[in-house]
This record gives sequence, C-alpha cells and structure tokens, in this order.
Amino acid sequence: MFTSARSAAWLVLLSSTLLGQQPAGPTAQPYQPMVIHRIDLVPTGSVFSMDEPKLEGETWVFHILPERTLERLPKARVKQVTRRTRDFEKEVIFRVEFEPTGQMLAWEEPVKKGSNYVVKSWKGGTLLSVGQADVKKITRLTGMEAFRAEEEELGVVLLDGDVPKAPEPTRPPS
Repeated sequence: MFTSARSAAWLVLLSSTLLGQQPAGPTAQPYQPMVIHRIDLVPTGSVFSMDEPKLEGETWVFHILPERTLERLPKARVKQVTRRTRDFEKEVIFRVEFEPTGQMLAWEEPVKKGSNYVVKSWKGGTLLSVGQADVKKITRLTGMEAFRAEEEELGVVLLDGDVPKAPEPTRPPS
C-alpha cells in the first residue's frame, strides 16, 4: 500500500511537471498577403512565384505556384520578372462621409474650393462637387484598411474570424 501511494504521488508530480512544460498554443500571426511574381521564360512560357525571386549567382531561386516547391532556374532561361500583386502598404485612398448618411471613396484628397469640396470618385473616376455642409468627415485610409475599403466598395464580402465548417456529407443507406 505504501508503494502504490508513493507511485501515485510520483505520477501526479510527473504529470503536473509535463503539463507545465507543454509549449504555448499557436500565436496569431498578422495577415501577410502573398506577393506573386510572374517569371517570363526564354524562349516562351511563364511560371508564377509565391515570393520574390532572388538571384543567387547565375540562378534564380523562388517558390513556384501552385506546388509551393523551391525551384532553381538558370539566369539564361529567365527573360523578365514582373510583380503581379500590389504593395498594400503603399495604398492610399480617402473615405468621404456625408450628412446624414452615406459615403464614397476618392482616389485623391478632396480639394476645398469655396464652400464646396471637389472629389474624384474611386469607382469610375468621376468628378463630384459636394457642399461643405454635406460632408461629415474625410478620412485618409492606408495599407490593408484601404484595401478592405476598396473591396467593400466593389461588393466583396470580407470574412472575419472563424469560418463555420461545412457539414459532413451523409451517405445514403445501403
């Protein structure tokens, strides 16, 4: 009986020590958009890279899409490397909010001329003259915030948080 109590005490001590040494859960990483490059090949054809290709000596090194494997191409086989995605950190747009409700996006900062604001719309690029009394607020948006506003303006639904799992398919009875 004394040995089983001692064994139980060691087991409790050992299990609490092991639980204390478990690594912390995964930490949330900020969203990093994928930077895609098109690599035009000699004589014809192209491939896509999911990161910026790096020239190491006489060889281009990159991760190819869609396989995401590391590839090496001789410099002589590459005609041109072109970035295909935008740099979101350089995005700048302006949100103009109106009284009592409503808003629009503008490419350039609205200019005040007399008692009006002249606004170049983001969608379509049309010029619009709006009375100062009708403008509630003008906000400068940059980076991912600007990208999100553009997507919302286009009608894209942005999902935040966890996406619900699809139900498991059911098999018909056999």
